[in-house]
Amino acid sequence: MRDPLILQQIDPWLGEMMDFFRGRVTEVTGETLGDKVHIDISVYGRDAVMGATEPVGAIGHEAGLLFTITAPTQEMANDVCRFVTHVASHWSIPEWDGFISGIAFPFSPPEIDRGMAYRFALHHVVTEVAPLELFRFEQVRV
Repeated sequence: MRDPLILQQIDPWLGEMMDFFRGRVTEVTGETLGDKVHIDISVYGRDAVMGATEPVGAIGHEAGLLFTITAPTQEMANDVCRFVTHVASHWSIPEWDGFISGIAFPFSPPEIDRGMAYRFALHHVVTEVAPLELFRFEQVRV
């Protein structure tokens, strides 16, 4: 997206969109957004990699949005994704009148089935070891 009016108000714009999604997810799936169905939006060009820990909060002249939808089934995720892509592409701002299109998609259709998603969890407890004992290393003389 490159519209400077959207970029200047991207957080409230996305917030209003997410408020709409909360109600729409329940209508379409019978689930509550945040329980079994999740919509995560990454703003590439601002804080998509580091999220809330990003020290530079500025946004440039364009941003890429990645909407990630997770649900108990692929079919449910697809249902949510279809309305998310449609709504997001036409979500208005106060400065505009009429039916607009503020987002362009790099693919058509914009939904990509990713199949099962797994949550990575790391829980290792190590006690009483030498500092380098946990690492393999090789020294090569050049």
